Amino acid sequence: MEAIDDPRTIVQFREMWCPSNRHPQVPVGDGSGFFLARVAGMAGIPWRVDSLLDSLFGALAGGGLLFLLGEIYFRLRHKEGMGFGDVKMMAMAGAFLGVQRALLTIMVGALLGSLIGAAIISIGRKGSDFELPFGTFLGAAALLVVFVGSPALAWYRSLLFV
Repeated sequence: MEAIDDPRTIVQFREMWCPSNRHPQVPVGDGSGFFLARVAGMAGIPWRVDSLLDSLFGALAGGGLLFLLGEIYFRLRHKEGMGFGDVKMMAMAGAFLGVQRALLTIMVGALLGSLIGAAIISIGRKGSDFELPFGTFLGAAALLVVFVGSPALAWYRSLLFV
């Protein structure tokens, strides 16, 4: 929830810097921990362990994906493309939202950032090398996912006939 209402989202937008401090995380399960535990042969696990696994896998999916993408960008371009604050913010949001909603948050945040960035470039205010703070869009995306993430995922699953 921190990514949603945290003043760090505003600070990152204005200062291109995400301050680090620790806040408690509130896990909300999406079932991925239960699924992965069953695959590993741990049937009948208690709900608290299931919720903890959901939070752990959500944090790994959200933060891990951004860390991996940032590292690939750095290796290819030899300059930092994403700060570690984005990784920590998404790890926290992933722990709160779970794996599926964390990945949806990254997708929606990237879409919002792309739309805003394209609008800024097309208006002519900045060049194509303009840097946007990704954490701001991740915070807005997390807020959207909290309210419409479940219906959006259900709609997507209906398209896949799952």
